[in-house]
Amino acid sequence: MSSFFSALSMIFLFSIFGFFSLFSFGRNLLAKYPTFFTAGMFSSEGPTRKQGMEGSTTVTLLGKGWRDRSSEPIDLHPIKPDTLMKLTIVGQEPAYAFTSRCLVQAGLTIIEETDKLPLEGGVLSPGVAFENTGLIDRLEKRGVTFKFEIVD
Repeated sequence: MSSFFSALSMIFLFSIFGFFSLFSFGRNLLAKYPTFFTAGMFSSEGPTRKQGMEGSTTVTLLGKGWRDRSSEPIDLHPIKPDTLMKLTIVGQEPAYAFTSRCLVQAGLTIIEETDKLPLEGGVLSPGVAFENTGLIDRLEKRGVTFKFEIVD
């Protein structure tokens, strides 16, 4: 019964929010009093530094691929992807510590491991650009964990 009541409450709150957002007067009220109109879920102050540092980030990525790796990255597989893979990345809070740590370590990797980066390709995804570098090791030394698993 409590989940039904919670669902009805959320529908009611979202309905009020949607109605107010239709009009400039309502949007002004929502912006001026976010704590009241979101039942305490949001505020205009944001988290304290302590709250931010106590937070954490978990990113879970799912992808389909092949059990057997092709000899060359440009080779096409003759079959459809046969494996579901999962990568879970856990780090500090997302807004400042985690993002800045990843960016600084990626920059240092580019500077210190230039010989391991691809020399051709134009714009590259991070996976391709940092494939043969020590970026993951650098991040793990600084508290970021990577867990890779084959799901099926």
